[in-house]
Amino acid sequence: MRKLLPFIPVILVIGCSAPSNQPAEISRDSVIVSDTIPTTTAPVIIPKLPNDSLVLISDTSEIIVGVLVKEYYEKTPHTKSLAQCRSWNLDSSQVVTILRNAAPTDGMTIHDVYNTYPCDLKGSVAIDGKKYKISINGGSHFVLIHSDTAYLFRCTGELEKLFIEGVVSMEE
Repeated sequence: MRKLLPFIPVILVIGCSAPSNQPAEISRDSVIVSDTIPTTTAPVIIPKLPNDSLVLISDTSEIIVGVLVKEYYEKTPHTKSLAQCRSWNLDSSQVVTILRNAAPTDGMTIHDVYNTYPCDLKGSVAIDGKKYKISINGGSHFVLIHSDTAYLFRCTGELEKLFIEGVVSMEE
């Protein structure tokens, strides 16, 4: 054993060093960073979000208003707004005026800018022969529904007079 002791450091040095002619291995959890970005020759198609352009309501569109029924949400804690709902109503000519003059909007705008009252006029309308469900809220906004698509609209300006309330003032 004493004869091998002088050779142990030499054996350790040779056994621990990697041969210089072999490339170093990359561990499996390493990441190789490249400054090139892979590209594709195919065009990138960004889907267009649905908007009201699919509901074209012109001055000459034929609009037929079906039966509209007022629905209340009796469990509201706001008795004043429920009383306002009871006195609010629209006739079919007013609904046609609203449909012809309303502007498309999105849910965020309805949430941020309009009050939603505990009552809706619900029913159906036909616009140029295409049937929609309609839900008009006393807070001057409504939704048209066809198949599985909903179209949100808001009413401003002179249309606000047909509702309990229009755009909410930021001072409130």
